[in-house]
Order: sequence, then structure tokens, then C-alpha cells
Amino acid sequence: MQGKFVMVGNIKTHYLQCGSGERSLILLHSGEHGASAENSFEYNIEPLSRSFHVYAIDMVGFGQTDKLFDFGNVRSFRMNHIRDFMTCLCIEKASFIGCSTGGGLVLEVASMDSSIWNVEKIVTVSGGGPNNQDVHNVLNQ
Repeated sequence: MQGKFVMVGNIKTHYLQCGSGERSLILLHSGEHGASAENSFEYNIEPLSRSFHVYAIDMVGFGQTDKLFDFGNVRSFRMNHIRDFMTCLCIEKASFIGCSTGGGLVLEVASMDSSIWNVEKIVTVSGGGPNNQDVHNVLNQ
């Protein structure tokens, strides 16, 4: 497992990378104080890398990624950052695992009419998701 940095626009972004599988898997961590990719997925990255090329990103404001915050719409800011991260690393499509805050982001993006990420499959752990009944109806189909 390697810790790496990449400039995503003007945001210095830290991520952990492991594996070399053809399928990409992006891990999105929780949002508690001190949250990071390593804290949320320390014991999962290596086993998952046996089947996937794993990218565990420190989302904006967490871990070793720049501490920025968009008071207007933090969720969209983070979603766009992840989209731009995928573009920067030439990740055409990926499966996603998100826990808590990361899980909520995955659910929100997956429920969009036109997803801003090219999502193959999702797994969420305690991802509250958007509190919108129309979204829940889509996810329950």
C-alpha cells in the first residue's frame, strides 16, 4: 500500500493506492473528527487489492488532503472533487465502498438522474444518504 499525493485542480489530495486489478475500487471514509482513508479502511485495503485496484482517498478537509470547506454546499464540493480525482487519475469507472459520510455521498451520487461519477457498483456501511423520499424509492427498486 502506497500513500500518494496528486493535485486535483488546486487541491493537494492524498490517497492510498494498492493492487493492480483491472477493476477500480474507490473507498470513501467516514466523517468523524480525525477521519481519513487509513483510519476507516486500514484493514480492508490490502485484502480488497487482491481483486481490485484500490484507491482510498482522503476527502477534502480530512486526513492529509487540503483542509478546505465550502460553506455553500460541502456535499457537492466533495462529490465534484472525487469526480475530478477520477479524471486526474484516468479512472473511467469504479465501484465504490463508503462508510458513514462516504456512504451517504455514494448513495446520493448513485441516486442522481445523471451521475457525476461513472459508478459500476456500490456498497455502503451506515451511509445515511439523502433524506428525500423520491431518492429512497429509486434506491429500493
